[in-house]
Amino acid sequence: MPAEIAFLAAVGDEVDAASAAPSRPTVVCSVDQAFELIDSLPEGKRRLPRWREARKALRRLRDNPDDGDLAKSAAADFRAALLAEGWFD
Repeated sequence: MPAEIAFLAAVGDEVDAASAAPSRPTVVCSVDQAFELIDSLPEGKRRLPRWREARKALRRLRDNPDDGDLAKSAAADFRAALLAEGWFD
């Protein structure tokens, strides 16, 4: 399974955008969209350790796109940051 598909499968289908700006996607379908979502956060939020870790994991995945374990790890870090922000409430 390509890493991009593994990332999508591990993140899940829906991101609740109730607390998000209207321009944010409600479904994250790619690593690039995950980066875009993180980049759209206010600077103070982007500096939180959860978002820095998610971004670092996504960067590793982008550098090694065929690594399924990295895809799962990046998805877990990204999902954890989303959960911490209440996006799945």
